[in-house]
Amino acid sequence: MKKSFLLLLSFFVILSLCIPLNHESANASTNEVNKPESNVDSKTKQRIIEKIKKSDVYQKHANSTSINSIKDNNIIVHLDKGKNTNVYSVNYVFGKKLAKQNKNLAMIELKYNEANKKVFYDHMMYSKFVKHDNKKFINMKGVLNDKPYYEFNIDKNGQYYDENFKTTTKNKIEEDSYKNLPPKERSWCEWAVGALCGTGGAGGCWAAAAALGITTGWGGFSLATICGLITSLGCTGATNYICK
Repeated sequence: MKKSFLLLLSFFVILSLCIPLNHESANASTNEVNKPESNVDSKTKQRIIEKIKKSDVYQKHANSTSINSIKDNNIIVHLDKGKNTNVYSVNYVFGKKLAKQNKNLAMIELKYNEANKKVFYDHMMYSKFVKHDNKKFINMKGVLNDKPYYEFNIDKNGQYYDENFKTTTKNKIEEDSYKNLPPKERSWCEWAVGALCGTGGAGGCWAAAAALGITTGWGGFSLATICGLITSLGCTGATNYICK
């Protein structure tokens, strides 16, 4: 168990060194977010969306959120080809209007294992502005498979704070998030996909900005900083490092 833990921890370190800056979907000089695109053709995209719609996981969200109201151009399908299976990550981006109607829900990300035809990963990401001691922050919160995954705040200077507004670091947020993952999922490849792709990478960054209504700039907030952490918590290309 200890050996397995150290091996997975090493993947986090390697991944943090290997992710190129353009994966952050943020332009530091213009402070803008670039909307990610699906990496599959339209026919495959619709096929995967229809398969997921039939799942119990999707139906649960359809009964409790406005996921059915999300337009096709705000659904991002990303394929990661693995050694034994293909994993499709489907990001449903709510946008400002729908986010407000759904308790600041910015995105739902579902992962589909083509080998066993099951949705094995269900991530809900919330994004909102909050105030503390007369200062404005962006609050980010994630729920993975119905359990709390991460929560942090960030100010305009790019300083990270925990859920209680105590100063923290990117590494500490990653470490605490890791601890919140179910132990039973730590021993297989798809757990790693879920853990390292917790917020859909670029999809998560775009969804957070869209929910806040600031997709062309963050009103003084350090977009590159927050996108860097979102990407680190959820890189959509993690399968390439672990599952191949």
